[in-house]
Amino acid sequence: MKFPLLKRTDKNLSDTSRQREGSAELEQLLSECKKQFKNPDIGLISKAFDWCYRIHKDKVRPSGEPFYLHPVAVAHIVVTEIPLDDISVAAALLHNIGSHYDYDQKELAREFGNTIAEIIDGISKIRNIENRKTDVTVRYESYQRLLLSMFTDIRIILIKLADRLHNMRNLESFPDNFQKSYASETLEIYSPFANRFGLGNIKWEIEDYAFKYTDRVHYNEISEYIQLSRADREQYVRDFEAIVHERLDKEQFLKKNNIKFEISGRPKHIYSIYNKTIIRGLPIEELNDLFAIRIIVDSNDQNICFYFYGLVCEIFPPVPNTFKNYISTSKNNGYKSIHSAVVGPDNKRVEVQIRTREMHNISEQGIAAHFRYKPGLVPVDTVFRDKNIQEWMDNVREIFENIGDSTPQQLIESVKINLFQEEIYVFTPKKELRRIARDSTPLDFAFAIHSEIGIKCIGAKVNSRIVPLDWKLQSGDQVEILTSDTHKPNADVFKLLVTPKAKSTLMKYFKDEAKKLENQGRDLWEEFCYKQGLRYTDEQFENLLEFLSISEKPEFYRGLANGALNTEDMLSFLKKKSKKKFKDNGTNHNDDAVYEEVLISMPNGTVEASYAECCNPIPGDRIKAERTKNSELIIHQDKCPDLIRMSKDSSLIFHDIDWAVLVPNKFFIEIKLVCIDRPSLLNDLSAAIFSCDNTNIRGLSFDTKDSIFEGHISIEVLNINHLRRVFTVLKSVNGVRSVSRLKNFN
Repeated sequence: MKFPLLKRTDKNLSDTSRQREGSAELEQLLSECKKQFKNPDIGLISKAFDWCYRIHKDKVRPSGEPFYLHPVAVAHIVVTEIPLDDISVAAALLHNIGSHYDYDQKELAREFGNTIAEIIDGISKIRNIENRKTDVTVRYESYQRLLLSMFTDIRIILIKLADRLHNMRNLESFPDNFQKSYASETLEIYSPFANRFGLGNIKWEIEDYAFKYTDRVHYNEISEYIQLSRADREQYVRDFEAIVHERLDKEQFLKKNNIKFEISGRPKHIYSIYNKTIIRGLPIEELNDLFAIRIIVDSNDQNICFYFYGLVCEIFPPVPNTFKNYISTSKNNGYKSIHSAVVGPDNKRVEVQIRTREMHNISEQGIAAHFRYKPGLVPVDTVFRDKNIQEWMDNVREIFENIGDSTPQQLIESVKINLFQEEIYVFTPKKELRRIARDSTPLDFAFAIHSEIGIKCIGAKVNSRIVPLDWKLQSGDQVEILTSDTHKPNADVFKLLVTPKAKSTLMKYFKDEAKKLENQGRDLWEEFCYKQGLRYTDEQFENLLEFLSISEKPEFYRGLANGALNTEDMLSFLKKKSKKKFKDNGTNHNDDAVYEEVLISMPNGTVEASYAECCNPIPGDRIKAERTKNSELIIHQDKCPDLIRMSKDSSLIFHDIDWAVLVPNKFFIEIKLVCIDRPSLLNDLSAAIFSCDNTNIRGLSFDTKDSIFEGHISIEVLNINHLRRVFTVLKSVNGVRSVSRLKNFN
């Protein structure tokens, strides 16, 4: 069903919007926007709400509630839970319009501006993919579309996360056969994105909901345990907090510097407990951090967190090997905090997190915290100023730029690892701390430092001991990479790599090396053909490839460059396939004319013809053809002395001919220059020739006598006009006195 277009000419649109059903929702949304944003565009949001209400008002959700409440709820999330901006709120209200309204992109841009239209277009494209049958290819397309949307506008994916969060909160009302597939997709695609963007609360919530529908047995088991022990745990946390408060309230340093702090219990998430117990085969009773508190310090000095940690450790002894410093080296999503387990009352372990207020806000809002940007800046730009995000985006680009022969499933795994990888921390020989994915090898570490180090890596030392390159690194390891400038890796190296960045870098290296070989081989082949005076048709070259059992030209060129192919075999093959006469270097010929084979189109078909090198005709010259005893045609300039001499022989046959019937080709022409010699003359001449349509130089010789430079240069041209342009640029070179074409009889 199509809804009537909403035009700006509807003067009563904004006046009546608050009088219709839904006005309370609009007022609440606008109130939240005014609290959260500075000077939000109330008119824009109100207009988007009006469109949202008008388009969806007659539709209902599976839960039975009016459909328009879903985009309104997504807009609330964009305001309060992923605080973005007023443009994002308007886009959230409009993000589902394609479901019930056949809108026009230009109309949307006209009504709300190009930015909102582009965001809606990006969201619609992702939704169209998700509505298709879920298989490996579709999941890959979803990943790709989500990733590519970030390069357009980061708000596309953040609004999609808000949309997913609201749907997960209401998944109970959807059909049973839909719930599990939707929840699985959430765990596989959206949870990693929420994690990578630092949206911890959203990640935990959608994971718990998804876990409920993908593994209800374990979900219920953990949920029941938590519920049964909730009262005892909450009381224990309150007692713990009271002890810490009592100690910190007495600290004179905090009083003197008026440093405020907040202590609260930290909720434990069901899916997190599952990953730490069931998957690892541990009983839930052994989980260290079912008891957890968080200390938030109102200070801009991050070092104060370590001071608080010291105070806590004076009260409760720390558990060995549980201290994690995410302040000095943050997680790859920007998360910063101190984590440690301590032994609390009754000998129970308690996880303590200590962070500043700013760190806490970033842990809650993640990438959305970057939307506190300066006037005039586009949010996507400010987001990508974050070093971690820039590095990650570069890694993502590498994955898609170096796809190679990867299957969709392999690409999905690469992106998942890049999005959701756990990390360890290792040291360089200079004691520099580096972050790298868990299970990385020394070779992964080498590529993480620099691509050249990875390419040249021949071995590694871990903690001063030689280890194999597939060794699994552990946090705290000191890693030294051994390199050789002459080393070149082979394809087997892929088996030693874990991280997508290292794999994509190596794949790019192999591509670049193959391209270098191809270019080198092409140059060798062109040089070989020039020296042999060899010309051939495309059909003859295809026959040559077939003779060599080679499927494509790049493979031929690479084989030529690495010495796998024998040029003498090629020459022999082409000679047999062609009636062409070759110049043999160093051999004297009785004939003055040497011919080069071409094809000519005649009314009764294509016949073989040759260009006579006695006059070297090129397109633009007036030409005639001599018919030989073998019925071949030899093409001369019409004023060629040899042609004029032969025309006196009445037994020979000659034809007037036009360039239009000849197959296009390139021609070698030798030109003569006379110049006043000076420094850099030869360089200037070469540069001038190359500047004219990238003209290639095939050979040159020169002699200097009494300050007079005389040179012969062989160049490759297309026609007489091309040659004239070369003459023009050469005459402009300082010192050039004359330029002429050898054997030019015009």
